Amino acid sequence: MRHRGGQWLTTPWTPLTSLWQDFRRRLSIQVIIPSRCRPQAASRCLAALSRQTLVHSEYEVLLVDDGSPQPLAIDTRDLPPSFRLRILHKAHSGPAVARQYGAHSSEADIILFTDDDCIPDPDWVQTMAKAVREQPHAMVGGSTRNGAVSNRQARVNQLILDLVYQHFNPPGQPASFFASNNIGCRRSDFIEIGGFDPDFLLPAAEDRDLCDRWRKRGWPLVHVPEAGVEHHHFQTAAQFLRMYFRYGRGARILHNKRRSRGARGVRDELGFHQSIPSRLASHFRRVPLVERLLVVALLAGWQVANASGFFWEGLVGNPTTGTVPEQ
Repeated sequence: MRHRGGQWLTTPWTPLTSLWQDFRRRLSIQVIIPSRCRPQAASRCLAALSRQTLVHSEYEVLLVDDGSPQPLAIDTRDLPPSFRLRILHKAHSGPAVARQYGAHSSEADIILFTDDDCIPDPDWVQTMAKAVREQPHAMVGGSTRNGAVSNRQARVNQLILDLVYQHFNPPGQPASFFASNNIGCRRSDFIEIGGFDPDFLLPAAEDRDLCDRWRKRGWPLVHVPEAGVEHHHFQTAAQFLRMYFRYGRGARILHNKRRSRGARGVRDELGFHQSIPSRLASHFRRVPLVERLLVVALLAGWQVANASGFFWEGLVGNPTTGTVPEQ
């Protein structure tokens, strides 16, 4: 059995059925990556996943092409022959649906999710899978580091994510939120709970909704900070503001979902926003004055864009769904 061009090829004398069944019996982990129009980023992510400490026979990668106008073409010549990769193509419908498609195409016991602009640490697959196995019905979430250190918007994105994790996943207390670029669980649990809600066509808040439903089921969210990925997400200031406007729209869709489930809506978020000034105080003590002013401007833009998106979705959006963004 040979690997070429993202496909598994079988020589004419190999009994295809028995080999495929043996492959599925031994497969225990699959990594699912949604991607659209970013072959270079996806290739870097795949290269990192091919260098994991876990042997290749234990895991497979599913790269889900979310309707790229030019179908993703990944050069696999630099990947080890034993590295298991499948590339799935589907119509453009957003990353939540792409992840869902990957999960339903999977046959592994454990599924892990990351994004195409992330570089997983060498022991990421092994660490995440071990954490999933250790606790029944657990969703595990790792840590994310900024890899675009020269980009101010990326640095502020990392600061915002750190603030979110400090508030929603305090040490010694149950976690309540993980970003979708670094999570894992048993596939059977993911399917049972419904996975990512396809109503979240915008790439925004689908991970928050999944974590909400996971906790409502009474299943634990387990923070595994040693399972790290490096996030390489370069942005201009305009892209930064558009992203948080979109996140605000996703927050409104989530708000509607929570109300339909009888849960509290906006009040759940107020404690986080009220905690921001005190949490930023310690950060700013280490930042030069000019940089501090620029960061404050981006943080203010984050809040304004987020609130604007929330209210805009309330005015023009469907009560439960968003729209697929153009990329």
